[in-house]
Amino acid sequence: AWTGVAVGTRAVHVWRLRPAAAGVTVETEESLAGWLVRLLPGMMRKVLDRTLAEWLARLKAAAERRTG
Repeated sequence: AWTGVAVGTRAVHVWRLRPAAAGVTVETEESLAGWLVRLLPGMMRKVLDRTLAEWLARLKAAAERRTG
């Protein structure tokens, strides 16, 4: 998990990795707060969704390079 502060935003991010039959299941969640989030909720949701998808794709690619 990590926390961070950027312009007008505070974030808390949690990664959960669990053993699964076919490898590992990764769950990720993030909460955002602050004036920028309240001002632009739709845009912040889109940015967060895109960022989480990119991080998961990069994690998957790195894991597959190491095992494949």
